[in-house]
Amino acid sequence: MKPVITKFNDKTGDFEITIPVPFTLKDGIEYVDMMAADIPKYEDTKDYNVFDLIRENQELKKQLEIGKEQYNDLVEQKEELQEQLSNSHQINAQQKEFIEWLEAKIKNYELPLTDENKKALGYTLPMKGIYKEILSKYKEILGYKE
Repeated sequence: MKPVITKFNDKTGDFEITIPVPFTLKDGIEYVDMMAADIPKYEDTKDYNVFDLIRENQELKKQLEIGKEQYNDLVEQKEELQEQLSNSHQINAQQKEFIEWLEAKIKNYELPLTDENKKALGYTLPMKGIYKEILSKYKEILGYKE
């Protein structure tokens, strides 16, 4: 059953809410040609003050606004973290690509030294050592373990 306002004081704002709970026919109590089911029974009567409820409502609204602000901050932080994670993945991919490029350059210098390769490499043969050193330092900086 629905709650019912049973008393209200205009001056103080006090009111009473009652939830009626009727008797059932099984109670079998009779009052001068009436069954008890016709007489409502009131339980869970509570006293309230309108002004207290208004204050409580205002406080709950403030808490809701604070909660909304915190939620928006968290959404913003989540978006920033997703962007950082995306950037991190791009950087990792670029680092891996650079390492693969250096390793490919080093492998080029490991080809058999035919006349064509000698002409192609010519004075750049010492570059193999330079590429190896760059690769080694780069992996060291990135924290790669071999």
